[in-house]
Amino acid sequence: MRAFRSTRLVLDVAAILIVAAPFFFSGSQAYADWKDDVGYTQLVSELGPGLPTGSSVTVTQVEAADPAGSTNYSPNPSNSALAGINFTYQGAATSSSISSHATTVATYFYGSSSLATGVTDVTVWDASSWLSWVGNTESTDVVNCSWISTSSQISASDATRLSQYLDNSIRADDYVAVVGVNNGDSSTLPYLLCQSYNSISVGLTSGSHSSGTTTINGPGRIKPEIVAPTSRTSFATPMVSSAAAMLLETANSISTNAAHSTTIKAVLLAGATKSEFSDWSHTHDHPLDDTFGAGELNVYRSYHILTGGQQSASATRNTTTSLITQTAAGNISDDGWDYSRNATNTEKLYYFSIDPNETVSELSAVLTWNAVITSSGGSLTTTVANLDLYLYSVGESGGLTQLDLSDSSVDNVELLYETYLASGDYAIGVRSGTPNTYYSLAWHIATVPEPGALVLLTTALVAGLVLARRRLGRNG
Repeated sequence: MRAFRSTRLVLDVAAILIVAAPFFFSGSQAYADWKDDVGYTQLVSELGPGLPTGSSVTVTQVEAADPAGSTNYSPNPSNSALAGINFTYQGAATSSSISSHATTVATYFYGSSSLATGVTDVTVWDASSWLSWVGNTESTDVVNCSWISTSSQISASDATRLSQYLDNSIRADDYVAVVGVNNGDSSTLPYLLCQSYNSISVGLTSGSHSSGTTTINGPGRIKPEIVAPTSRTSFATPMVSSAAAMLLETANSISTNAAHSTTIKAVLLAGATKSEFSDWSHTHDHPLDDTFGAGELNVYRSYHILTGGQQSASATRNTTTSLITQTAAGNISDDGWDYSRNATNTEKLYYFSIDPNETVSELSAVLTWNAVITSSGGSLTTTVANLDLYLYSVGESGGLTQLDLSDSSVDNVELLYETYLASGDYAIGVRSGTPNTYYSLAWHIATVPEPGALVLLTTALVAGLVLARRRLGRNG
């Protein structure tokens, strides 16, 4: 039994038997062009030596035994892909307890095949020891868990408690925890750890992973939240972790608000792409796709959302009187984010305008916030604030007409996605039924010429070329 500061829980996991398994299967591990697919190659070309690499970001890798029943948990420190890494070992993990699974995960998390090749400080845990330790102060920035426990390995009550411990730890210490779902096309989610609220759960672009809605620790929530282009969830998970580490280097140079775990989560989900999927869909009360979540990881878009900067709401609306009060902030830019909270009976409005002869070809906006875990009399309670996300058109007199909304009653993620908006004035609204809840909002708005304007522009260009050639002929 351990007691922590007031923001922590009293944890006791000594009686819980932890049986965990890595998602390891033989066969191909990652697609050779995955960095092209997630926008990394494009970002390298654009930023050159200014590319963030996760430098100064610290990470933790938690591993299950490989093979099961062994004491092998650790990446091979002598592997050339992990050169220059300073390992700290915790629990049963040691420099000699080498696991081929852990080594491959490390390669895609912070090694030479990762997006975060600047990471040098890594803590390694075995899963059982780490789960018993969660609740102490987590000092690293990103935690990767490429392992699961199923209903045959751990009870629902124990899995719920451990998920609550993880959720509380993420909120208390504000780090990014990335966890995987299982391999195989199944609607049965593993009990650990993907059914937590505050982590980021990861699947595969192919859809060959367990997916659907949670059955414990708050049923009905959609998992996974994002997917990556590889063949096994063991390796998709560290791909997302490496993206988080890369973005955190940039976030740390922007502000504390940029580096919040909810901000990084919102930025990653808002940047995710959906063009890879012919059947990606969601509804107002079902914010993510049942299989693909917010879509495929895209660090190019997420980086530009993050560097678009924090942008305050343009106005607030009293949800009781409908009175709108303008703030000092103007319209938001095409990419950006905010970390804020709403007062009682208040909706924050983020205005943006689409110029004449242009149209929005894609709008992606994601709202995230943390679940809160409290302890009383030895029992744990999860409280999830109710926040909703709206899209409005703004009339000439400033009136708002609702176009879309995301209002899940169970998820702590809301998502708006549009593939066409005509020229005009719009607003993204964040409304909270639970006041004073801190949230992170991230958005990406892509515009193109209106189809009619594009035809006119093309006609004008062709006419100009013809005229130029005629003039050249007369002058020749």
